[in-house]
Amino acid sequence: MACTKSTVILLSFLFFTACGGGSTTGNGTDTGVSPLPDSGAGTDLVGADNGNTVPPGPQCDAETPCDEGFTCDCKGFCIETPQSLTCTEDKNCGSQNYCDTCLGYCFEKKDICAPCTANNQCNGNGSRCLVFESGDSYCGRGCEGVIGCKDDSHPTSAGFDCIEIDGISQKQCVPLSGSCESPGLCEQDSDCPIFHICNLDIGQCAKGCADDAECPSQTVCSNLRCQAPCDDPSNPCPDGFVCEDGHCNTVGGCLSPYDCPLPETYCDDATQECQPGCQQDFDCKSSKKICVNGSCEDKPCPGNFWCAFGQVCDGQTGQCETADGPYCAVCDPQGDHDAQCTPGGKCISLQDDEGNDLGSFCGPPCGTDPLNPCPKGYQCNELQDENGQPAGAVCLRDCSYDPVAP
Repeated sequence: MACTKSTVILLSFLFFTACGGGSTTGNGTDTGVSPLPDSGAGTDLVGADNGNTVPPGPQCDAETPCDEGFTCDCKGFCIETPQSLTCTEDKNCGSQNYCDTCLGYCFEKKDICAPCTANNQCNGNGSRCLVFESGDSYCGRGCEGVIGCKDDSHPTSAGFDCIEIDGISQKQCVPLSGSCESPGLCEQDSDCPIFHICNLDIGQCAKGCADDAECPSQTVCSNLRCQAPCDDPSNPCPDGFVCEDGHCNTVGGCLSPYDCPLPETYCDDATQECQPGCQQDFDCKSSKKICVNGSCEDKPCPGNFWCAFGQVCDGQTGQCETADGPYCAVCDPQGDHDAQCTPGGKCISLQDDEGNDLGSFCGPPCGTDPLNPCPKGYQCNELQDENGQPAGAVCLRDCSYDPVAP
């Protein structure tokens, strides 16, 4: 239909931005641990193996005693008689032992990550038997700081953290990974993100050095680590390496991703050579590509801003496509706007800030996605009629020139 002429003065364009609208360690890692359901210090979990015996032997009772050298426990199984004191409670056993009341014998208290079924089995003041996400229970260790996460079984605190756990007043040492089988968050550098190394002293990934300036005096940055320079006779390079300015380098090879500058190449740790393909996104050497199964692929577009001028992001395919519609098409403001500029569109007459006419162009209606209403390079503008009433919203730009023309 024919409409009254609309004129927009291009003083400036506004750009819209939008933002999306268990226990944890100090670094935010979810440990998945909790206290035993029974808070009693000496009460075993119902039906749980006490962790001190071999698999149950023959059944027994008052009328069917065990053979010599075996004892009938409270669950009715014959268990090999321990070489320790008999007991009915912990105080019968001494400070470093506890009483297994089911079997009636004393056992040595357990270190961090040893299987347990009751709090009194765990060594250290305030130590508790903790239920892990797997459903198994292991000893924690009462602590005030991570330095306390050491015992005879774990001579360093690497891989552990001292954390607060809901329902327990005393902090406990727990494995960072949430698994006693592999406590640390990493065991080797390949377990870590790009430009990070595995700090075995703490069992966590840490950012590696980028250059010598980040290292203490008398050391150099080599393969992301601060090390003594290789020209020191006590620190020679391994076979296959050459020492250059105190750094060990491979001849025509690589030590880190930095050494492979070509796009879509990576440093093979096994051969220490640059190989085609990728292991991480960095190897693609492009902010718009990601590493997928060893190959660099176009990164799915997150929105129209990611695309080239005049394009929109297809949310289903993740690809940028040329916008479909008469954007900036020349039109007659006295004609049928819907016919010229698609239903809901407007034919807009543009002027510069001095009132000079720039021409009349189509402004298709803005899309319904508030984060992506218009193609890249266009702005969603609210229009008003001559009475100041809302007259729709259209995608506009200064159509008097082509911003991508050579």
